[in-house]
Amino acid sequence: NKNVKINTCNINKNMRNIQNNQKYIGTVQKVLVEGESKNNKNMLTGRTDSNKVVIFEGPKELIDKVIELKIVSEHMWYLKGEI
Repeated sequence: NKNVKINTCNINKNMRNIQNNQKYIGTVQKVLVEGESKNNKNMLTGRTDSNKVVIFEGPKELIDKVIELKIVSEHMWYLKGEI
């Protein structure tokens, strides 16, 4: 069945994303701070040099700056960091 194959591919892709993101936990990454998170205005969002999205708490003065963040957890589509 076509839908079963598509669902299986999506599950495999999601598992690879999770496994890939897990290797970042506990590391310090340079992040370009892009702006406020779309889903939570109290959080900022940025990207690592490998283009991973990182969400973290911080002052808006960090926008457009490159900072170092410790990655503390992973989620399917982004990483969570701390200053």
